[in-house]
Amino acid sequence: MLHEIAEVFAQYRQGALRREAAAQAPARELLALAEAERSAAAPLPAALRACGLPERGPYTVMVMATGAEESAEADALREVLRHLAAHRFVTARLAGGAGRRR
Repeated sequence: MLHEIAEVFAQYRQGALRREAAAQAPARELLALAEAERSAAAPLPAALRACGLPERGPYTVMVMATGAEESAEADALREVLRHLAAHRFVTARLAGGAGRRR
């Protein structure tokens, strides 16, 4: 019976990981637009909407430099942000490996 319960938890975790990976695509696009030249900023409102963020700020941007344990650090920060019910957030990773939070 314990093996079956463990399998249910594993399936739940896999589903959560798939949903999180799918949610990263709009966040990566938003990050790329935010770092682009001003001329590329035209699609920025659509990218903000795709991430569930308002088109107008103010916004608070948090940048997190991580080491080898990036996954655990990023997961911990994401969990803290989830508990701030009045705030919406998006997470993305820079090409160099650092995490960026919006």
